[in-house]
Amino acid sequence: MYSLDNYIDALIATLANEKNKRKRREIIESWVKLLKKHHRYLELGKILATIEKRLEQTEKASIKVASPKEAKSLDNFFHSRGIKTELTVDPKVLAGARIVWDNILIDNTLKQQLDSLKDRLTK
Repeated sequence: MYSLDNYIDALIATLANEKNKRKRREIIESWVKLLKKHHRYLELGKILATIEKRLEQTEKASIKVASPKEAKSLDNFFHSRGIKTELTVDPKVLAGARIVWDNILIDNTLKQQLDSLKDRLTK
């Protein structure tokens, strides 16, 4: 027998790849039928609560940029992929962006590039 997490993982993975709302509805209906077939329908409340909790834990990206134009561009990029953003326009960032996304640091600021160049030239 599959665990509740297995059912939830399968549903979330399947829905993540489908953009069409009608098809998403069909997927959910098929999923509920699967629960009935495996006698897990009575646990639907617990399953839905778990799904809701997981959806609240959406990906977030913290972004520091030099200008509002760059902020808007990066905000659109991340939002189109379902990722929430925390944007900061920081005058200390002369150019480029510093992004912390899902525990990954992407530092493409001018300062970082100059520091990297300095390190390579002094070796």
